Amino acid sequence: GTKITIDDAPEAEGCTFAGWSDGTNTYQPGDEYEITSDVEFTAIWNVTVTYVSEHTEHEEVTIEKGSTLDLPNPTVEGYDFDGWFNEGDEKVDSSYTVDANITLTAKWTKLWTVTYMSDGVEIDSEIVRDGESIVLEAPSIPKTGYTFDCWQDGEAWINADSIEITADITLTARWEKIPVTYSISGVPTTGWGV
Repeated sequence: GTKITIDDAPEAEGCTFAGWSDGTNTYQPGDEYEITSDVEFTAIWNVTVTYVSEHTEHEEVTIEKGSTLDLPNPTVEGYDFDGWFNEGDEKVDSSYTVDANITLTAKWTKLWTVTYMSDGVEIDSEIVRDGESIVLEAPSIPKTGYTFDCWQDGEAWINADSIEITADITLTARWEKIPVTYSISGVPTTGWGV
């Protein structure tokens, strides 16, 4: 039944003292505690996790030292979220144990739209991460009487199997008319049709 006064907070760097725990409850320095059995007090520490992002609001959360992270999963239109990175530029996940105050920075990759056109009609599109390459294939929709030649970016012909994407781009299919063979007075003649 002896009563004691809870001790002052100990000192530690990189975290904040949150109180003394007897295994059931947490007490603050100066609190009165009645001893009814053997008891061991454990210091409880909190740490601050600061989330920094170029495209979303900054956020601070307080968790108990030694806890694992409940990482936010932000979304921003036009960007692909690459994850959270610590001060050492190491990517962290939800298994990361926090033992001191930490700042985590979000990394993003810009997303670009590739639009495929044929005869003024959009026939396909895709979203591509900045700096990635796409393989150029013939349109899935053929054009009767023509063979596919190549893709054009504006007036520029693209004579490559793939291209790197660093901006929104519209690719237009370039077609070549198939020659037509016909006869004039029994003599085969090749032409381009009418």
